[in-house]
Amino acid sequence: MAPTDGIRLDPKQRRLAILAAIIESYAESGEPVASGAVARMLGGSVSSATLRNDMASLAQGGYLFQPHTSSGRIPTERGYRMYVDRLMTCRTLPEDVMRHIDIQLTACSMDPERFFAETARMLSGMTHMTAALTHPVSKDARVLGVELMPTGRHTCLLMVMISPSMLRTRLCRLDVELTDNALDIMRRILRTAVCGRHISEINHRLVARVKEQLGDAAEAVEPLLLAVRDIVRSGESAQVAMGGQEHLLEHSAFSDGALRDMLAFLSDREQLSALMRGSPSTINVFIGSESGRQELREASIITAQYSTGAGATGWIGLIGPQRMSYSRLIPCLQYFSDAVGRLLSAMEAEEI
Repeated sequence: MAPTDGIRLDPKQRRLAILAAIIESYAESGEPVASGAVARMLGGSVSSATLRNDMASLAQGGYLFQPHTSSGRIPTERGYRMYVDRLMTCRTLPEDVMRHIDIQLTACSMDPERFFAETARMLSGMTHMTAALTHPVSKDARVLGVELMPTGRHTCLLMVMISPSMLRTRLCRLDVELTDNALDIMRRILRTAVCGRHISEINHRLVARVKEQLGDAAEAVEPLLLAVRDIVRSGESAQVAMGGQEHLLEHSAFSDGALRDMLAFLSDREQLSALMRGSPSTINVFIGSESGRQELREASIITAQYSTGAGATGWIGLIGPQRMSYSRLIPCLQYFSDAVGRLLSAMEAEEI
């Protein structure tokens, strides 16, 4: 919300302008904002006495908090929510920044296995927040292909491609010697058993049925069948790539206890994935307790949904202190989200 520039505001508009000015100043400085600083931001259009009264009124309404009797005010969760919903004007992302994002993400897409981790790292580096990116999940996810790459006489790398664009790998050890002929036979067995099937079909019943069909040969192939089942099972809940957890340590806004709790929560990717996938809208801002997680009580999370051409969806998010520049970060996250969706759609098209 811009300075009033001499425009006379009614009392409600004036208090909202004061709230916006305090939030934007606090986001920049991290210091409680005094009435004198607010007066300068509003161009001197409001008297000191009126400012003090309005700030006291905002504090009484639960929008501001005075940490010490001699200090200025800082926003509360309620104040931030009012700002995000009604007062904030999102900044326009500069064209050179958009070009930089496009170039860097396109380069990342050349290595599909590293795409998600590199994207999270890049977003974190640009925003100085912790970034998280879920792999896309489709309601119609199927096993597209299986490959075995020998790494030793008894070991091989199992690769499973799950639609729309998810590649999972696992190193497997088998009792039998992995000759070229043995690998060819195992590839045929695995592909016949799982390729084209919906991921919900790759379960213990399928493994038991294939073992029964193979008879004596089942013992040699069973470790690979179980590995495929486990890989697909993990694919049913979105994987999460993360970057920049160290940025959380840079913010003095977190108490030691809250920081420990938050880092513990973020280390559990399943919990983080569930929180992001449960976001109700394409763009969401969870401030403090709004996330429903006690571990995130002093944090804010911004999430954006992306979609691929095959109809799969994923989420990209930023985690940081409540004292973040929402007006700068939201458009940045939205652009990343759109770019990720475009690139994954292009990667899917190349696989067809």
